[in-house]
Amino acid sequence: MREVSLFCSWILFITGIGLSVTAILMRSKEYSLSDRLSVSFGFGLGAVSLQMGILSFFGVPFTRSNLIMWSWPVVVPGVIMCRAGKGSCRKDPLESSGTTRFSFFEKFFIAGIGFEIFYAFFRALIRPMESYDSVAIYALKAKIFFLSRSIPTGLLRDPLAIVPHADYPLLVPLSETSLYVFLGSLNDHLVKIIFPLFFVSLVVFVYLMVRRVVPRKESLLFTFLLASIPQVSAYATNGYADLPFAFYYSLALFFLWRWMDGTRADSLALSFFSLLLAAWTKNEGQMLALIALFVSLWYLVRERKALRGRETVSCAMYCVAALLLLLFAFVFPRSLGLVNDTVNAATLRPVAFVTQLTRLPDILYEYQIQFFGPKKWNIIWILCITGIIAGRARVFSGPLQYVSLSILFALAGYTAVYLITPQGLSWHLSTSASRLFIHFVPAAVYWLACLCHDAGMDL
Repeated sequence: MREVSLFCSWILFITGIGLSVTAILMRSKEYSLSDRLSVSFGFGLGAVSLQMGILSFFGVPFTRSNLIMWSWPVVVPGVIMCRAGKGSCRKDPLESSGTTRFSFFEKFFIAGIGFEIFYAFFRALIRPMESYDSVAIYALKAKIFFLSRSIPTGLLRDPLAIVPHADYPLLVPLSETSLYVFLGSLNDHLVKIIFPLFFVSLVVFVYLMVRRVVPRKESLLFTFLLASIPQVSAYATNGYADLPFAFYYSLALFFLWRWMDGTRADSLALSFFSLLLAAWTKNEGQMLALIALFVSLWYLVRERKALRGRETVSCAMYCVAALLLLLFAFVFPRSLGLVNDTVNAATLRPVAFVTQLTRLPDILYEYQIQFFGPKKWNIIWILCITGIIAGRARVFSGPLQYVSLSILFALAGYTAVYLITPQGLSWHLSTSASRLFIHFVPAAVYWLACLCHDAGMDL
């Protein structure tokens, strides 16, 4: 019973921190209570993990009281914003003046989404942390951090240490550590609840974003399409960092697209904070920062005549911030002696890309396995390919072009990594391609919804 109460206090603490962050960043009436709640867990856990990194740097041990006490830099401004009315929740902009009953198909989609969420929690909690990478890369670090009450950087830099991939960002292990700290013990069952909670947050957030584009029935359909993808729901249960990364990845791109689509207020700040948390989750966050930079620059070039001076300055500042984040995320680990085994000075050479172009047929062959693999992906990629063929005139025009470019750049970025990887190509493709596709599948679902809207399709 005591463990349950401590777990509930951890949930309240994380959600409270997340709501404080949303009160600071989501100051526009454009954002409703549902918007804030959908990102509160992810923002809260990200903020707490950053706080733990700072506490460790200054030698403050990880204890329950320290985590709560040193949350004031976020909580106090958030409370002030709420009391001043700047962070208050407005009426949900998605709600119409009149309510309509749910149709049979809408009830079916809601039931299907609910089942996928329930099943994700069931599968996550029925077993302890057991997947190889989840134990070796993340859970092991989390246990070390909990027992040390800090981040022992000397252990991470030790070439003879048992910690694999010491250069990997620390959001996931620190998130697990925060729960251990609140529980006061190691619990390999309960700690896995972090991942289905990210799954719920992602599903709800994607629904809210898609709902702004298409009617309710179509929104539920696209959300059900995402929630029922076996590869996505599987990674909501196994303790890998890919689903949390997909959550932050999606937020960063969605908020950037909303700014480009005319929703100016707060969107760039929200996108950059999501970029920061994505880079704090996986090394692939560096590529996301590069994608955001390229898409923003393309937007500035294409829309320069339509943008006002203040909007141009805001977008330029966002580009500079994304570039600085990219440089910091690339340089800082190397200053500590932590080198990535795939992307490093030895592999990042122009000649490497040219000489390894012969790998391209094997890479494309693996991609088509993913595209036409309903066992893992249902029909999501088949629908995307059909959409490209049927709506080819719209894919790279209007606001949809920025969504299309974001997905295309992600695919190109991962292809570039496979071209230069020093690992065995067949092994690297077979063990990682299906995971990497998770990162941008929520963006693909949103892209499909936008394409259907632009084509005037009524489902």
